[in-house]
Amino acid sequence: MIPGPAIVYKCPNCGNFCQRGSLTSGNTGGARFYSDGSMQAVMLPEFPAITKCKKCEKFYWLDNDNKAGSYGGGWFYDSRKDKVTPKQWLEADLARLLPVEELQEAVDAKAYGDSSENEMYLRKRLWWGLNDKADRRDAEPLTKSITVQYAENCHGLIALLLVEGEEMSDGRRLMVAELCRNMEMFDVCEEVLRTIKGPELREIVDALIGECKRKNRYVVLLDR
Repeated sequence: MIPGPAIVYKCPNCGNFCQRGSLTSGNTGGARFYSDGSMQAVMLPEFPAITKCKKCEKFYWLDNDNKAGSYGGGWFYDSRKDKVTPKQWLEADLARLLPVEELQEAVDAKAYGDSSENEMYLRKRLWWGLNDKADRRDAEPLTKSITVQYAENCHGLIALLLVEGEEMSDGRRLMVAELCRNMEMFDVCEEVLRTIKGPELREIVDALIGECKRKNRYVVLLDR
């Protein structure tokens, strides 16, 4: 893993700065892959695409429209010796990945605007955050029931994935199937899984069909 430059953003509401890291290169060595599509990879960390301003507490996207600039990068950069970068950039708060509560708040506030891509980002990470991340297939689940909050978000994700007039990719079919399994719709999940033809997904499909047979709705760690 090689760190890239720090990227600085400016809140469009109050003008406060924040910064996030970036990577020049990374890898998935030793990563854990889960059935909901999430991944835990020390050498390929995720950086936030949206943040909540610490000054005005408004959500805003960390995109080119709000980008102020960048500085540094690489293992040998030392901010203490940087005499060029503006001080307010160097001292800007570090943007963090939104916790579950703020993801739900952002979804409720429709912080995604008219962008289905941004809505997908928020809903997918809310789904991941609400799911259990068990390290063993037989681990005791942390949650026992499907909440209204969870079900509404899952249905919202399925609606985004079922785009009218578009042929669904195997990847989208797999996500729809997992959403159905997580909501205990085991027959529907298995039906969708059997429409996936890609040989590269065969082991995952077979594993999830097995979880349907067991009536297990919880996220599982995949053998990859």
